[in-house]
Amino acid sequence: MNKYNYRLIIVIILVLVFLGGILYWGSFGDGQITDNNKDIVGFNKATNSTLFPIYGPDERADDIEVNFYIQIIDDLEQFEKLEVIANRLSRFRFDFLPIKVLEIEEENGREVAVINLEEHQWNRAKDERPTFRGSAGVTWYLDYFQGAADGHFTSVTLIKSFLQPEYEGDWIDGVKFLYQGEPIHEEDWNTVALEGIFYRGEIDN
Repeated sequence: MNKYNYRLIIVIILVLVFLGGILYWGSFGDGQITDNNKDIVGFNKATNSTLFPIYGPDERADDIEVNFYIQIIDDLEQFEKLEVIANRLSRFRFDFLPIKVLEIEEENGREVAVINLEEHQWNRAKDERPTFRGSAGVTWYLDYFQGAADGHFTSVTLIKSFLQPEYEGDWIDGVKFLYQGEPIHEEDWNTVALEGIFYRGEIDN
């Protein structure tokens, strides 16, 4: 085999590897594709699944809109689907701040998901809330609960993304939020509207 045939074989192998990678990630990757100018995160066309919108502020921070879609496998249990939403919200909307689905409880005959908003581990044991970011890093308190605008968009993003008001399949009836395991009261957090239980059909679409 001369050196030209050897080079040709190497080129063919590289092309096949490249094409194989494209096919693999196109079917099973955790990347993004675009549909009507909205990102679809974690798209996997090989599974039976449904696209769920994740909400957030528009580019001008004037209103809430669909920021992107996530794909959730239909066979997952309800609790697991909520965990997927929590994970994507944490990663793509709230700087990896922990969002934990604690349970789905029954309230007056309706299923209500309980969601805990946690600070990063290195901030959980602090007796006082930080007054500036410093070494604390990103926090719910400083970055997403401060100010009327930030608090509003944080609240609506969480409520609508978990309640999925436009989804017509089987879903939870309501959601309530905790901060660090404790109920959120408006007198303590007057910039966020996350007190109590929020029910589907009782929020604006």
